[in-house]
Amino acid sequence: MSPQPAPIVGWRERIGLPELGVAAISAKTDTGARTSAIHAAQIEPYLKGGAPWVRFVVHPRRQDSQRSLECHAAVSDQRPVRNSGGQARTRYFIETTFVIGSHAFTAQLSLADRRQMGYRMLLGRTALRRRFLVDVSGSFVQGRPEGDAPRMRNLRKQKR
Repeated sequence: MSPQPAPIVGWRERIGLPELGVAAISAKTDTGARTSAIHAAQIEPYLKGGAPWVRFVVHPRRQDSQRSLECHAAVSDQRPVRNSGGQARTRYFIETTFVIGSHAFTAQLSLADRRQMGYRMLLGRTALRRRFLVDVSGSFVQGRPEGDAPRMRNLRKQKR
């Protein structure tokens, strides 16, 4: 029996983040970036049951800073990350479920200021590795994340 070929993603894809209540966000695929990142505003760390958590606001639609979602997640790490300009800044990292088409998996996501970037989210190579092949000529190859918004909101409520 031969192994299944890896599913293909394009240079941009729609990604669901159900534990954060994000039904779909357009992300740029970036094999040059080690980690995935999402534009997060109003980042506020706090303790929950003695463990570090973070509250932040996500703007899931490109070019729309009016629509926002308040998110809460356990902090999995806090470490410096170099941006494309070579500057290192300390970022919070969370682990959350990514849904790309019919594929769901858990990966790390850094909280970053991506206001000036074309896409609110970056899909890095650590999340892609051993899961997907990238077709740079494709765009939204996997379609919308499977699952409906109400189910995703319920997952978010259960996580809190």
